[in-house]
Amino acid sequence: MDMHAHAGNSPEVPVSLYLAQGVTTIRSPGGNISLLRLLREQIESGKMLGPRLFFSGPLLDGDPPVWPDGSFIVDSPERAQSTVNFLADQGADFIKVYNNLSEPVLEKIIESARQRGLIVAGHIPRSMTMTRAVDLGMKSLEHIRITGREMLPLEEANRIDFLPLGQREPLLWERFDIASPKFSELIRHLVNAKIYLDPTLTVDESDFVLGPAAQRDNPNNSVLPPEWVKFEESHQSPLFEVPAELKQTAREGFEKREKFVGMCSRAGVKIIAGTDGPGLGTLVPGYGLHHELQLLVESGLSPEQALRAATLT
Repeated sequence: MDMHAHAGNSPEVPVSLYLAQGVTTIRSPGGNISLLRLLREQIESGKMLGPRLFFSGPLLDGDPPVWPDGSFIVDSPERAQSTVNFLADQGADFIKVYNNLSEPVLEKIIESARQRGLIVAGHIPRSMTMTRAVDLGMKSLEHIRITGREMLPLEEANRIDFLPLGQREPLLWERFDIASPKFSELIRHLVNAKIYLDPTLTVDESDFVLGPAAQRDNPNNSVLPPEWVKFEESHQSPLFEVPAELKQTAREGFEKREKFVGMCSRAGVKIIAGTDGPGLGTLVPGYGLHHELQLLVESGLSPEQALRAATLT
């Protein structure tokens, strides 16, 4: 199971490739809910070959939204409740939250989702700590997005937490000391709260280590329809661009994140395997999940634990 795959956002996505690589199920955390619902109906009816599909629909974000075309702006508790109910009525399997939500809104989203029998997954909003988001009731943490305010003095965190991802994550992880008592306490908190951690190391490696040129030249792309390769190449976001002076810092930060995943696994955090694909290179549908398992093993999981992350867990 690829627990973080944005299939369904574009009709060009070759979802049959997941099955060809043995991926029988995908969880899509963010996308056009009408397209996703129709895609699921086509797969379940046998009109299209593809994996079982679970989805959240659009991201729920604050103002300004990070992805204006792919999110709902939820800027009040009242809108939080009505939006969750709408998505539940449309067949969403869970709720996905994003970077710019306020704490009162996130709290209402979680409360409303719980009333509808849905969990809340997603990013830690930049205005709060991971600990606080977990205490409010988030159950699945996508990527490894620890905010600066979790570990750093508030003034320093405020300078970094709201930067674009390609700058923010290298600068944060340069400052994070994963051997510190604060990190140990955070990991204990995740274990006690029975959190699912979806590290998506494959996309982090793509953004912070490999880069777009290497992904364009990857031989995995030979299995993709040419029109989809063009679609992917034309949808590169500047948010992920790492400045030249931070590239080495970004690579070192990725290695720290791998070590953090190993620490979480050894402590008993429930690790699940997702890619944040589909995309080019190591993010090609199906191929990406095999690469994610490889990176989980590099992080310190045993091969059996990595397989469990993509199956039983």
